[in-house]
Amino acid sequence: MRPAFLVVAFVLLALVESALGIIQPRRTASDADWALAAKEVRASFQPGDLIVFTPEWIDPVGRKYLGDLMPITMVGRSDADRYARIWQISAPGDAATAEARSVLPALDLGIGRLRLRRFDKTAVQVLRDLTTDFATARLFTHPRGTDEPERTCAADGDARRCGPSRVEPRVVEVDYRPRRAVLVPVAAGETIVLEHPDVPGGLLVGYAGLHDYYARKNADGAALVRVRVDETQSITVPIRNEDGWKRFELPLAPGTHRVRIEIDAEQPAWRLVGVHAEVRAP
Repeated sequence: MRPAFLVVAFVLLALVESALGIIQPRRTASDADWALAAKEVRASFQPGDLIVFTPEWIDPVGRKYLGDLMPITMVGRSDADRYARIWQISAPGDAATAEARSVLPALDLGIGRLRLRRFDKTAVQVLRDLTTDFATARLFTHPRGTDEPERTCAADGDARRCGPSRVEPRVVEVDYRPRRAVLVPVAAGETIVLEHPDVPGGLLVGYAGLHDYYARKNADGAALVRVRVDETQSITVPIRNEDGWKRFELPLAPGTHRVRIEIDAEQPAWRLVGVHAEVRAP
């Protein structure tokens, strides 16, 4: 009885695989579909537009056709708030991304096995990007939890050397996605401080997360990101493995401000913190 059952199971498996071999190619977009969708985007694309692909697994294919229009500021974005137009190419039946879900599409086309939509919305105005302005920041360290004198971080090419930590703006991996940020490897017993002395008023919007899959796999302690404004406002943001790219906000009154971003951890091993902040018009 058992050999007969195995034969039947094997035949059924072969039939299923054969059916998938016939059906699956018809469910997958062809090169011609992608070429036509890319042509539609290029015909009306404007500098500052955002291009996204859903589901995420088609992203590498999409960048093959439109990657030259997607600078690192776009691919490693924290959110879509600064974009007025979002082009979304998706597989059939895939919903709008969270970045465009509340907006009705201004354009909606079916192109073979692809769907092309454009969402138009109001973009926020970015007054200051602190990741872009990393070179003008003052970086220093001091022993964690003490008032001992600060130690200035030395220049190291485009980065800064803060004790054993090399702090630099780069693309980090948080929650399996690229993010443009300043990478701060936490040092044992130290608080690393990034200080921007002349930040304009507005809404300070920041994101932080833990970089590198293997680092998250090797440790689970929380890192702390503290933001201080003129010693009158502050916010403390704990960052854990499961938090992904975590957002925080602080309103800044009109005028200019000194903003300090302090990063440390009780258990610093494998805590590689990526942090991005910008000031937006209120």
